Amino acid sequence: MKKQRYSTFKQLWLALVLIALSSGCSIGNDNSSNRALPPATIMPTEVVVLPSSTPATIPTPVVTPTLAPLLSYELAFLQSEEFGKPPGLGYTLESSWPLLLKAHPDHIVLSITQEDITNYDWDEQTLHLTADKSVLFRERFIDISWDKPVTPIGFIVLLDNAPEYGGIYTYPSVSTAFRYPVIYYLLEDDDTISLVIRPFQLAVEISKSNPAWDSILNIRVKDFFERQGKLK
Repeated sequence: MKKQRYSTFKQLWLALVLIALSSGCSIGNDNSSNRALPPATIMPTEVVVLPSSTPATIPTPVVTPTLAPLLSYELAFLQSEEFGKPPGLGYTLESSWPLLLKAHPDHIVLSITQEDITNYDWDEQTLHLTADKSVLFRERFIDISWDKPVTPIGFIVLLDNAPEYGGIYTYPSVSTAFRYPVIYYLLEDDDTISLVIRPFQLAVEISKSNPAWDSILNIRVKDFFERQGKLK
């Protein structure tokens, strides 16, 4: 009886195996990974650029201000009683500048404009006066007997009628240590006058790279005399 049931079971098992094989199924081990798979369908990929958490900074263009061309130049010599009262113009810019501004324009004794200048030597910072203005300058300021300037005399340089800088009129050999701009004269061979401008009373010449020159060097002045055809 047992043998008959085993035989019947065996026949059923074989029948199931045949059915499974005919349908492509596997019995026992799962070998589904070994079966060929249909080719994958590759979908087009869209690249999405996500915004950065920190937005890019657009550099701000540097704008260099353009200065208006200079229209007029004036060197005004001043003589005031206050210049002769101790301490006079003093030795520093802080002491001299307020007195110079106070004396201008009521105490102008001689005015020199671009019309009175034949050339401006920019490297030497020297103004060469016309023959007529040279005569007036000598009559006004130079003691013929001693051939030295009459002191104290101040000056202001005006650009488009606005005070730019100022100082004292002196001579090179003076021992006073003025710590602000000075002007002294040179008598040329043709008896004309040249006016030498320095940032302060110099015992020796200093290099043009020295920051002290910044007090008297103005690129607008250079451009102005170049346009006038008088820059040397």
